[in-house]
Amino acid sequence: MDRIDDTTVFESRRSFLLGLAYRLLGSRAEAEDVVQDLFIKWLEADKASIATPAAWLTTACTRHCIDLLRSAQRSRLDYVGTWLPEPIHTLHHDSPEQSHELASSLSTAFLLLLERLTPKERAAYLLYDIFDLDYPQVAQTLGVQEATCRKLVSRAKASLGNTQARYQPDPSRQEQLLTAFHTAITSGSTQGLAAMLSEDVELCADGGGKASAIRETLYGLEAVLAFVGESLSR
Repeated sequence: MDRIDDTTVFESRRSFLLGLAYRLLGSRAEAEDVVQDLFIKWLEADKASIATPAAWLTTACTRHCIDLLRSAQRSRLDYVGTWLPEPIHTLHHDSPEQSHELASSLSTAFLLLLERLTPKERAAYLLYDIFDLDYPQVAQTLGVQEATCRKLVSRAKASLGNTQARYQPDPSRQEQLLTAFHTAITSGSTQGLAAMLSEDVELCADGGGKASAIRETLYGLEAVLAFVGESLSR
């Protein structure tokens, strides 16, 4: 396999690898870095020892992301404010997600649910439940026994509970909320927005160290509306 073929093989898997890395890490920039590092590693790998390139790439990507997740979880203990995944609509404009199930796993709400899981639980759950690998494939990717793999997926589903179903907000509902929020900003009145929110609404923000944001999550309709109203009056 020559260098041109090496590149062709990798590019045929790039979209999958980027999608996997993003869902594991919750960061587009970090996912792109992982895929770029993996490309270099792939070019330098001994291809004669690789029976299935797709499996090799998936394994290398997953294990690298798990290492990064473990490091990220430690650093987030000292993170100022609330850490939120970077929202993203699609990973490539020319390669849309092929199913509603896969597309809905890109939502910020779903990625936040995954934060409840350990790195290996997160990887096992995503590979099995989102990317449809079977247990033997997932076990090989993670370097664990199949029985252990099944336990990881089972624990992940138990941790997610009834909220494990993929969550994709209804587009029309999203549009209504955005319109209500825009109206509140332009008119200075939160009355219309209040009618759209539930009593147990929560508000959190992540400035990413680059913009000011509230440090603690606000709970309840009264607290959220008070904050929005105060922000509008400034």
